[in-house]
Amino acid sequence: MKLIQFMVSLLLVSTAAWAQPARNPQAGASQAVSEQRRVELRETLKARRESQPAVTERTSPGVPPKRQLSAQERSDLRQQLRPEGRAGSSERP
Repeated sequence: MKLIQFMVSLLLVSTAAWAQPARNPQAGASQAVSEQRRVELRETLKARRESQPAVTERTSPGVPPKRQLSAQERSDLRQQLRPEGRAGSSERP
């Protein structure tokens, strides 16, 4: 019985060892190629970012935003969005 258990365990271990992928001597070359592609991609994206203007809410400090809601419009919008169950309650949870 112990001999059968030993043979089964030996079979499993040898099968697992045999199933391991072979070492690839070209792995170093493929890593160098992928690193080169990463560097090229970073440079391309950096150049693209530098060529495009930064997106901000305001382009100049003195320029007001295009449209803002008034206090009354904000209040009306809150009333419309408030759930029916909480319409009468002014408390926050």
